[in-house]
Amino acid sequence: DKMKLVEDIANVVMDDASHHAELLEMDQKATGLDRSETLLTLIKYPYVKMATITKDNKVVIAALVTQHTNTPLATVGPILGQEEYVPTLLQGIRESLPPSVTNLVLIVSDHPSLVKTLADAGFETVFELGAMTMSGTLLSGERDLYLGLIHPTLG
Repeated sequence: DKMKLVEDIANVVMDDASHHAELLEMDQKATGLDRSETLLTLIKYPYVKMATITKDNKVVIAALVTQHTNTPLATVGPILGQEEYVPTLLQGIRESLPPSVTNLVLIVSDHPSLVKTLADAGFETVFELGAMTMSGTLLSGERDLYLGLIHPTLG
């Protein structure tokens, strides 16, 4: 509730199938991997939603949201796009979920300014890790666009 909204953008849109292709494109650009099949499979589950924000008819940030049955928890990830839109995205997601969901969980990797922004908005840092690597080499893709990791509970 303390999150400040970014002005001059369209509202957060939940489950707009016309944005699936942009989500997949953003994910491939950010990760350097083709995870299309996995992400499209996840989107089909009734408890997984996709949230997007558009500006000038282009998706600037997208995320998957998993609502956990019979718990007050929802996980958000992957989050892809422009960092400055994360607070607005999370606020829109929160408003779209039922009142029984009281906690949003996300994993932010190698974005210290985003962690600070979220802490200022009331999020709690539970643990900290460095950037992900494979055998000591940074992963491919434009990692500055990969804001929130896909959550382990999504598969």
